[in-house]
Amino acid sequence: MEHNYQSREGLKQFARNILAAFPDKAYTIEDIIGEGDRVLVRMTMRGTHQGVFYGHAPTERKTEVTLYREYRVADGRIAEHRG
Repeated sequence: MEHNYQSREGLKQFARNILAAFPDKAYTIEDIIGEGDRVLVRMTMRGTHQGVFYGHAPTERKTEVTLYREYRVADGRIAEHRG
């Protein structure tokens, strides 16, 4: 399954998929580093695998994942996103 995470609709669909698979998900922001128009965020996502995720049946196992996101900000809005 391919997604265009750089488009607004692609990001929305990815978020829906994550929420369906991990309905109890919660994020903890560990670090935020900014310089110029760039921001880097390190966060931890925790949740229970309760729905199908990329074809994988629910396992009911607790999951913890470290995520890194890079943003470019222009005019007070996110102009680019990488994760």
